[in-house]
Amino acid sequence: MKKIIDQKLEEKLKFLSGVNTWDTYSNGDISLIKMSDGPHGLRYVYEEVNYEQHSLNNRVYPTLSTLANSWNKDILYSIGKCLALDAIEQNVDIVLAPGVNLKRHPFCGRNFEYLSEDSFLAGSLASSYIKGIQDKGISACIKHFACNNREKDRFYQTSEVDVRALNEEYLKAFRIAINEANPWTIMCSYNPVNGIYASENKYLLKDILRDKYHYDGVVISDWGACRNRAISLKNGLDLAMPYSEWFNVHLQKGIENGYINEDDVNSSINRLDLLRSRLEENKHKRNIDLTKEERLQKCIEADEESIVLLKNIDDILPLKNKKENILVVGNFAKNPPIGGEGSSKVNPLYNDFDLVKKLQNNLPNSKINYVESYNQRYHLIQPFGMKLAVLEAQKNDVVIVCIGTNELVEKEESDKDNYRLNENFYELIKEISNVNKNIIVNIYSGGSVDLSPINDLVKAICYVGLGGEGVNDALANILSGKISPSGKLSESFIASEEQSYAKSNNFFYETYKEGVLVGYKYYLTNNVPVLYEFGHGLSYAKFVYSNLKINKLSNYDYELNFDITNDSDIPAKEITQIYISNPLRMVETPLKSLVSFTKTHLEPHQTKNISIKLNKESFSYYSTVLNDLYVEDGIYHIYVSSSLTDVRLEDIIEINDNDFFKFSRY
Repeated sequence: MKKIIDQKLEEKLKFLSGVNTWDTYSNGDISLIKMSDGPHGLRYVYEEVNYEQHSLNNRVYPTLSTLANSWNKDILYSIGKCLALDAIEQNVDIVLAPGVNLKRHPFCGRNFEYLSEDSFLAGSLASSYIKGIQDKGISACIKHFACNNREKDRFYQTSEVDVRALNEEYLKAFRIAINEANPWTIMCSYNPVNGIYASENKYLLKDILRDKYHYDGVVISDWGACRNRAISLKNGLDLAMPYSEWFNVHLQKGIENGYINEDDVNSSINRLDLLRSRLEENKHKRNIDLTKEERLQKCIEADEESIVLLKNIDDILPLKNKKENILVVGNFAKNPPIGGEGSSKVNPLYNDFDLVKKLQNNLPNSKINYVESYNQRYHLIQPFGMKLAVLEAQKNDVVIVCIGTNELVEKEESDKDNYRLNENFYELIKEISNVNKNIIVNIYSGGSVDLSPINDLVKAICYVGLGGEGVNDALANILSGKISPSGKLSESFIASEEQSYAKSNNFFYETYKEGVLVGYKYYLTNNVPVLYEFGHGLSYAKFVYSNLKINKLSNYDYELNFDITNDSDIPAKEITQIYISNPLRMVETPLKSLVSFTKTHLEPHQTKNISIKLNKESFSYYSTVLNDLYVEDGIYHIYVSSSLTDVRLEDIIEINDNDFFKFSRY
């Protein structure tokens, strides 16, 4: 295979930016590399007319925000693989996914593209997703590096974050994914970080990514994020996208005035050569081993494990074997939001979303009725028979209401105006509750929303997320009892927006005042009560934990062993979460931090022994003095939990390994 590095300097410069919107430069001897958007399905653009992009219909998978609620690495791997198969069929080499930015702020319009508010969970799940893509010979592109936690004025507003929080929280998911999965490409973000654009940020792209993480892949700009091509090249950006006539001008001037030289060019060219080698060497893996129909089934299975049962009073769910008249209310029952707006929007292949029909198939002994109650025109939610819904609710035993957000709210380039749902939804449920108390609510959204106005009015709440093409198939299986719910929240549901610590405080910059206390770490540490906590999710089964044993393997390596029993007649899956706590450390620290998790399938009355390993990183924080992770001596509380505060087993580990503390006279 011919190498770019062997070309003349003038020719090399052309390889450092795109030749159009999606492809790299090719000179005949060296093949182009084709890219496509694709966090939740392949948005393959086949033409652009007057700046409007037209894309093919493709399979739409659950959003990353939804998949994270599965807490299942195998599910993330499976969806990554399906996405790679779509890329293979359309000759795409790089899928621009996944996004691992933290959900710092519930208003972020792009939260539906991100995994979690917890960096460990986000990085661990992203690693499996990346492996699923790259094991089929397609490159993943992890993004957006870094601190793209809001969409407000994202090209200009700087993220002001201290060094410890940056390294301990906002870069951690990237570091985990690089260490575990080695994505062949990474995308920088639009925003400045501490005043310097991410595309020109030496601290991020060289000091952290190259020197500390030893990353050898290609750094790609987000589309339009590169300001000055010479400055960005000097500071670590390998490939600027999309094509701009100014990029070559910048590079030529940079060479003429001595700001950059051929060594700078060759550093990026070598990484582009390595990328081509990786793509070429892995082409034999590009075989299609799942049909499009089988990929849809993978989508349904992912949704089944990602739907979260938040509330279930009087065991109103499941509906299985109950001879009842059931009313389904809401346009989302037949036209659910399946993704968000922007670069991740995909035109679906599958359009059979009728929840009423799917429930009727699963519940042949029940009568399933339907009232639309509202419709969507131009993405606006408009009342359309809400009074009729209330009248019909009186005649039925159970009312299932489908509400949430849509593409007007879940979108790139702008943030949400507030934390609340459409006010018509709150009013609808309030009026129905006056005539029928047996209400089940399904929430379709790309992140947490305000459920406090309706939480006490209903008996059950299912957080559905944005589930792609399989969403209502999976929901029908959960509601009917064909499948026991096993999803748990990957983010906190606060009671109101006033509880959020991440309020924009300046027109020009966003200050991360909360430091390392992101998401549940802030709420728990500061005793802020939330409506539904991180890690929460109910099951139709009951799980019993027992027999915790902790074995020390080395100074910082430990093995946890415990048993889980399914104390019910229902096959089900349980997500176990391991948290550590050491409130006596010398720096500000969260009251609890997630350090491991696992998901276990258990047949009725089955017991399984679970083994989980902890390592040095489990006990560490980022020291700004050492410029590295550091473990402080002390007593660490270990919590084996079903959710953040639902602790089932606990013990302590004492670490006493620092010579300074052993021998200091103080």
